[in-house]
Amino acid sequence: MLIDVKDLAVHFRTDKGVIKAVDGVSFQIPHGKTLCLVGESGCGKSVTSMAILGLVDHPGEVVGGKIEFDGRNILECTEKEMRKVRGADISMIFQDAMTSLNPCFTVNFQLKEVLKLHQNLKKNALHEKAIEALEMVAIPSPEKRLKEYPFKMSGGMRQRVMIAVAMACQPKLLIADEPTTALDVTIQAQVLALMNQLKEDRNTSILFITHDLAVVSEMADHVAVMYTGRIVEKADCISLFRKPMHPYTEGLLRSLPSENKGRRKSKLHSIEGSVPSLSALPQGCTFWPRCPYTEEICKKEQPLLKECESGHFVACFKTEGVI
Repeated sequence: MLIDVKDLAVHFRTDKGVIKAVDGVSFQIPHGKTLCLVGESGCGKSVTSMAILGLVDHPGEVVGGKIEFDGRNILECTEKEMRKVRGADISMIFQDAMTSLNPCFTVNFQLKEVLKLHQNLKKNALHEKAIEALEMVAIPSPEKRLKEYPFKMSGGMRQRVMIAVAMACQPKLLIADEPTTALDVTIQAQVLALMNQLKEDRNTSILFITHDLAVVSEMADHVAVMYTGRIVEKADCISLFRKPMHPYTEGLLRSLPSENKGRRKSKLHSIEGSVPSLSALPQGCTFWPRCPYTEEICKKEQPLLKECESGHFVACFKTEGVI
């Protein structure tokens, strides 16, 4: 197992009290596999990724759990040790390449900066490695592109540069935080195909963060569904799509446009209500105000994540036969 996250808890201390952005999250990612972390905005997906990278800033704080990466708990690493891990063993592709790449520096400078930091290469070898990184992500005329500034490139090209920077040192784990959200459908398909190819070629593990279930079906080996800082369902991709067990997952899958294909007058399904504020969560199961199966026990007790079928975990009283 490459990474094993156990009972991770990240809290933010605010004027409104303690916000439990991540509340006891656990998952594993084997070598060469992709886990998709799914959920609506504000459910804790990005904070989870920041915790793995050791980038949770004040007033946020990791208050519990373990993150075992390649056999060691990286939560116990010093900042100096984590600098050696970031970019070399764990890399990240951010949602918006334009805000992640510095517009004042060329692609050449930014790509070689990563290589200099983590690999002891001479000048010629450094240049060859930079060219190789751009060729790896299918960027045409890499010599020419190295000299360009990010703001002169298209969105798809910038995103490819971001992937090249992230993959330059051949990391064991690639974290992709909604990397295709700002791209059109054609470019999105190309980027997803590229990431899958890199996974195949280099046996890289991927933590893919998204709210788009159509993308999940293209990328995932396993899926973990998050809601208000907790994982409410996790399973392999095929099992989750064929037999969703949590009402929230059911609602997300029913919301896909493909479910309504051929029904001209039918409306798209939507989950009633909205995600509650983390500063004012309802008692019991946090999904009960939006759930069609709500009973009194849901309003009083928080269901635990339990294995209902082999490898399929769900946090719901309905699957326990209580309601």
